Amino acid sequence: MKPSGIVTMTTDFGTVDGYVGAVKGVIVSIYPKVALMDLTNDIPSYDIVVGTFHLGVAFSYYPKGTVHLAVVDPGVGSRRKPILVQTQNYFFVAPDNGLLSVVLEKDPMVATYELTEEKYFRGDMSSTFHGRDLFGPVAAHLARGVSPSKMGPKISQPKSLKEFEFQKKSSGWEGKVLFFDKFGNAFTNIHGPFPKKASFSHVELGERKIPLYRTYSEIPVGEPGALFGSAGYLEIALREDHFQNRFNISRGESVKLVVASF
Repeated sequence: MKPSGIVTMTTDFGTVDGYVGAVKGVIVSIYPKVALMDLTNDIPSYDIVVGTFHLGVAFSYYPKGTVHLAVVDPGVGSRRKPILVQTQNYFFVAPDNGLLSVVLEKDPMVATYELTEEKYFRGDMSSTFHGRDLFGPVAAHLARGVSPSKMGPKISQPKSLKEFEFQKKSSGWEGKVLFFDKFGNAFTNIHGPFPKKASFSHVELGERKIPLYRTYSEIPVGEPGALFGSAGYLEIALREDHFQNRFNISRGESVKLVVASF
């Protein structure tokens, strides 16, 4: 697969400090012709689950051969491995902490490499800023055409997060709340594809039975409703209000998608 020349960034670095700017500076210094794009740098600090979700639902909108740089890395400096994953359509540079869990459900892995070849790192590497000194440089070298096989040895399947696993039950599907977006909507880990004949009845969150709708605008103002959002995941919202605050819901709470029939 030929690199597209595009590198995206998904990080929890934020945009107030100079961290993102430093990573970009290193990448551009190595590959001045790079097309460098922010997928998002506003992942909540240390939140691997939210980083996994947003990378997983957005990566495929970029051209084939894009290098996706993902750094949400609370284990920086520990024994966690820095990895490069080549899928059928993309390259991913990330810590091996589960950040690629959703990606690999959608775009099958071709090979995974542990990043050990230091000539592709930045000199004088910090133990606390691998985004700048390790992951960023590797992403730049990949984008300019260096073969993944030169970055280090092949290793087995990357780590996967259990938070994204949900179960099929006799009454439907059971999962949990993953996180809340800026509007207070609860994003769950339940998603399709579902059997074509499945007819959904409602959603259960604790003792609450929540109706299903097709769009946010169909939910009565001030009332809760569930729907499958643009990313294909089951969401629970409070029309024009903050669902999380109103109902005091927490991450990890059990959610059931109940079917009327299969």
